[in-house]
Amino acid sequence: MQPARMHTIIPGETLTSIARKYGLSWKAVYFDPSNADFRRRCPNPNVIRTGDRVAIPSDPVAILNQRLVALRQLRTEASTLFVGMEMQANRDFQEIQAYGIKVDIAAAALNIIAGLAHMCVDGYKTLGLAGQKLEEANRKFARTYLAHGTTVTTQGTEVIRDAIIERVAEPSGEDGLVWGLGKVLLNSYLDMQSPSYWATRATGGSIEDQHRRTLQTIQQTRAAMLQQIDGRIREAEQEIRKEQSEKMMAVPVR
Repeated sequence: MQPARMHTIIPGETLTSIARKYGLSWKAVYFDPSNADFRRRCPNPNVIRTGDRVAIPSDPVAILNQRLVALRQLRTEASTLFVGMEMQANRDFQEIQAYGIKVDIAAAALNIIAGLAHMCVDGYKTLGLAGQKLEEANRKFARTYLAHGTTVTTQGTEVIRDAIIERVAEPSGEDGLVWGLGKVLLNSYLDMQSPSYWATRATGGSIEDQHRRTLQTIQQTRAAMLQQIDGRIREAEQEIRKEQSEKMMAVPVR
């Protein structure tokens, strides 16, 4: 995490006037973890001392915007991944149709299965990059609320609060994906990295039936994943509007 900026108090300044210079509320400044020593020196936020130094935290709205950007990146990567899988499955099927009886159908089906599983493995690495950015933003945002002792009612933020309490390791991207996609959906995607997952869906019956079931699996998973991410995007947009509203309605320190 980047160190907070430091502001040296000059005559006539209050916490409110200082916070407004940086687009923050006085509570966001006063209760930030970086200002623990400042709070001990100034237990009354209405009485601050000229020449003292106070840390200026990151703007919560800016952090939430980072989360929103990461979610949108995750959505783009997920959509691109599944569109690519569908296109590859179609190309493989067309190749089998073109060569007809000269193709060993069983061997071709195994190649398709292996190719789809490999695409899922590579795709997880790409999704993980977006997940890491999402996790970093979530942790920053959770620290802000934990520092203020704020009770947050939205389900998404409660999940983040729990995660920051339970885990202090450096972001790996996995927590970000769990939050963005949901644990059940993420586990389902991890299963797709195994050839046996596709074997149970893309073997048996005619090659046309195998192709149809393969496309159905890809399309259903893509739709479920994008629906989940879109829900998180809406939550993030609502949180931004809420923070902006609370910032404007903040009661100044007298």
